[in-house]
Amino acid sequence: PQRLFNLGQSLRQRYETSRSRVDFEAAVECYAEASVEPLGHPSARLMAAVRCVTMLSKNPDVVSPTILLQMCSRIVGILPEMVWLGHDVSRRYKESAEIHELVKNCAYTAVRAGALELAVEWLEEGRALVWSQVLSMREPLDDLADNYSELAQKLRDVTAKLQQSGYNQF
Repeated sequence: PQRLFNLGQSLRQRYETSRSRVDFEAAVECYAEASVEPLGHPSARLMAAVRCVTMLSKNPDVVSPTILLQMCSRIVGILPEMVWLGHDVSRRYKESAEIHELVKNCAYTAVRAGALELAVEWLEEGRALVWSQVLSMREPLDDLADNYSELAQKLRDVTAKLQQSGYNQF
């Protein structure tokens, strides 16, 4: 996927200079192929899908909404592969915010294309991913409360504030 992504980048830059439809289609094809390449890191496939959607969105007169929705669907499909519970908490919070933003943009694209059911489906998938991340970051406080009750209460307060901010996101 990384090589296809790099080729797509080169073709996109050439398109920006030449404005040739052939260059545009070749760049989109490279990004699209990179996004489904099974042998590669999910982040490379996600980056390719995001660049493809960006390119397609900037040129709505050249492309059909169906292709744009297909690429957004790939983004949403790759996201679960990006979430890994083994990452540290700060990275998982960062990824949750990025997931939220990507899903929101894909849902916006679906709404603009009139695919309202798809927009709701993607928002629900994104919400489930973010909440699974947030819930997995909870730590049992029983042991901590037994030894350090004041610290446990502070942690409960911070957790409640984080949960409340999660409600405000969606």
